[in-house]
Amino acid sequence: MQLVDLMIEYKIPTDCKRSEAIERILAHEKPPKQTRPPRNAAQTKLKAVRIRTGLTQKQLADASGLNLRTLQHYEQGAKPFDNAHISVILNVCNALNCTYADIIENADYIQVFNEYMNRVK
Repeated sequence: MQLVDLMIEYKIPTDCKRSEAIERILAHEKPPKQTRPPRNAAQTKLKAVRIRTGLTQKQLADASGLNLRTLQHYEQGAKPFDNAHISVILNVCNALNCTYADIIENADYIQVFNEYMNRVK
């Protein structure tokens, strides 16, 4: 690694003298390497229901008409399933034989949906 790279890493001004830059670098502890937290630290409701029903991701994707990679993103939390199109959510509900509330995380969305369902009965 070049001195300039270390100066950038330790946020040392580039107009600093070489000896001063080396002293500053040696005085610093190496900054901790940034790691991305696991996206699926908490299992999504969608994944929990799929596992409980015994379906593989591929089987659920096929049964619901959903792209396999999209389903994986939903289960990992990389894409919020709650924001999926209503037809996608209902197709997944039908494939899993579950209710909307079983797979949606946001309690406000569930409440709005339940209010709508009560109104149209």
